[in-house]
Amino acid sequence: MISNYQILKNELEEKGVVDVEAALLYLFAIEHELDISKIKISKADILRIGVSDNITEEVQLRYQEYRDLFKGLKPGAEGDKQAVIRNLIRFIKSEKYTFDEILQYTKEYIDSKFGELKYIRQADYFLYKVINGTKTSTLKEFINNSTVGFSNTKII
Repeated sequence: MISNYQILKNELEEKGVVDVEAALLYLFAIEHELDISKIKISKADILRIGVSDNITEEVQLRYQEYRDLFKGLKPGAEGDKQAVIRNLIRFIKSEKYTFDEILQYTKEYIDSKFGELKYIRQADYFLYKVINGTKTSTLKEFINNSTVGFSNTKII
């Protein structure tokens, strides 16, 4: 009896995937919304398997735009690179905001502080931070309390 694993492996080989094990790991990570940033798979193999996670790809290409909003505000404000990537992906998928909407709300939040930057969270914690066992999001709180409405967001 052939297992599902073997069937999938055979299909990947038929598509010409070079690193089948990496492709299997990549597919598993996407299916379970895990971090794919450390999986060593070629772009050619990603194209061959025909699956891409557009949100993850966009975040991996653009995360520095988000971090740059915090640059120079205070020491360490840009946050941890991997945590920023992970938290951006999680926020976009769970809260259903686009990357551009996150940038816009983050700019609005920073501008609302009128130079009082002492209490601004670092970039990764602004998206999500666990406090006393509870996951909180300063960005989500800001959006929910915002009087600003962007035409392409769910808050008008």
